[in-house]
Amino acid sequence: MSRARWQVVLVLALVFLAGGATGAVVSRAVVQRAVARLLSGPPEQARASAILFRLDRDLDLTREQRAELRAVLARHRGELAAIRRTVAPQLEAARRRQWAEMREVLDERQRAGFDRFVEELERRVAGSLAASPDPAAAPIE
Repeated sequence: MSRARWQVVLVLALVFLAGGATGAVVSRAVVQRAVARLLSGPPEQARASAILFRLDRDLDLTREQRAELRAVLARHRGELAAIRRTVAPQLEAARRRQWAEMREVLDERQRAGFDRFVEELERRVAGSLAASPDPAAAPIE
């Protein structure tokens, strides 16, 4: 094969690889934004949004079905939140034991980041338990 052909092949290979890398980066950014949007807001709302998203993806829901399922999730949000509050002390104790065990696995450098992660997660859990069970308070998207 001549030198000119090798150069063409090399350029095409580089363009192909650059396109693949760009596609991977863009796909990751899009997925991260979609997940962040799905999980943003109070945990109760995020949980309901995740359920609705999964059902819509797996079952190919119609617009009317999505609206009805959104209403069902909203109607039961308060009831489920109340049940979660009754078991919250047991869950909190179990979570704290779990966090302590997990923390022991990490080195000193990793523990600060882990502690921040746990604080954020605990803040979200506390917000979920304290959140108003009013279905209109946080719409399900």
